[in-house]
Amino acid sequence: EEGVEESRGLVYLYDHLTSMLNIVESGGSREIVVTFFRAAFLFLLYFSQVHSYCLDLSEQLCRLYLRHTWLAPHLINLANQTQERLPECTWAIGLLRGLQKGITKALLGQLSLQDLSWHLKVLTRVAEEREICQHCSLGFLSSVITTSPLGVGGDWRLGNSFLGVCRRVLLHPTLDSLLIPLADILQHLACYYGDADIQDHARLYYTLLTTVSQEKLAMMLAQEAADNGPQVKKRTLSSLMAENEGLTGALTVHQTETAVLCLTLV
Repeated sequence: EEGVEESRGLVYLYDHLTSMLNIVESGGSREIVVTFFRAAFLFLLYFSQVHSYCLDLSEQLCRLYLRHTWLAPHLINLANQTQERLPECTWAIGLLRGLQKGITKALLGQLSLQDLSWHLKVLTRVAEEREICQHCSLGFLSSVITTSPLGVGGDWRLGNSFLGVCRRVLLHPTLDSLLIPLADILQHLACYYGDADIQDHARLYYTLLTTVSQEKLAMMLAQEAADNGPQVKKRTLSSLMAENEGLTGALTVHQTETAVLCLTLV
């Protein structure tokens, strides 16, 4: 009888959680959204062993995201917090894999600039997981940059989001199997993207991909980890490739008043 009561209590809690999810889906306020994701985290924290409910929650969250892509930061944070507090639990990986599946099956003709930006942020987070195959993510990127008008525009933020996914894939343990599709994406961005800064960075990443071994790249990242401490895990690449540490200015072509190099015939 005690077990039956506990089961009823769990059903009652999950019903309340799904009711809150429905309110969020219907356009709930920011306070409702925050409250729902806190409640979802607490539910996972205490009932992660109840796989049927956790699987259903993951599926509902994936459907919710595809209808409201602006929820991406909340979903990424939920995955991060769940992994941090429940390191043995694979729920977050399942959620990220489900989000990846939904994103990569999206119809490109119906994608808005805002939706695409959120999709790329999610795929960047997905690429951090060594257990998740990245082929479909790269296939999605390739389709966007080659067939969608959004893929070759001059929007710097969007271009940087494309590069963000590529940077994470550069660090993926299955990089050897991703060399050709990743190289094709970087080469296309370097040649056709409508922003010179994005082209420069894509060219740099292409050079690293084709000339630097994974071992050397790992050494670069290990050195950065030693220099910057545990927070480096949240970073995207070594300081040589960071967007906000001077590389942008270093790679951009600048006009000079006088010649910096003079060749003399001898």
